[in-house]
Amino acid sequence: MYNPPNRSLLICIVFIIATSISMMFSNKYVIIFNPLFSTLFIFYLCREEWIRYDFNLLKNRSLYVWVYIGLSLCLPVQAINSLIFGQMNTTSENISHEYIIVPIYIITGAIIEEIIFRKIIFMNLNKYLPFFMSAFISSLIYSLMHLNNARFIGYLAVGYILCVIYKKSNTILSTIIIHIILNIAGLISISLNVLY
Repeated sequence: MYNPPNRSLLICIVFIIATSISMMFSNKYVIIFNPLFSTLFIFYLCREEWIRYDFNLLKNRSLYVWVYIGLSLCLPVQAINSLIFGQMNTTSENISHEYIIVPIYIITGAIIEEIIFRKIIFMNLNKYLPFFMSAFISSLIYSLMHLNNARFIGYLAVGYILCVIYKKSNTILSTIIIHIILNIAGLISISLNVLY
């Protein structure tokens, strides 16, 4: 999926504005509608690419091999990070388990973040920098964006793993699926903490 520079910049601006709004006005309406509207707007901006995209990749076995590899690396990283540094929830996570937002949060967060951090930032950096540097910078920005000191190292490592998976699998679908499953695992963990 090709992304012209102006469209990539506009998508990043939409993401920054949506993230800023969520941080400034953390209430149930913003948490519910902001991710949904920003995702729909980003889909609108990428509509030509999505129309041309070959969704037959969903039938391709290698996609799921990459998803399995990514999950087998990311889930232990998150678990070890939580054991070492503890678990500090983000504002969205604290609010989201109380509302019907969960399906929206799980899906839209993964889609937006993968488009921004892997498809746009990582791939554009990778045109000019070696893989290691572009993956590290993209992952660093991804980790900083979450504003979570306890999970900083975990987000950095997971972001790097997702860059590797994206580059090796050659499709954003692999990292979106991994990210959705990681979000589900995170919300299950939060729900269990709330119960106990």
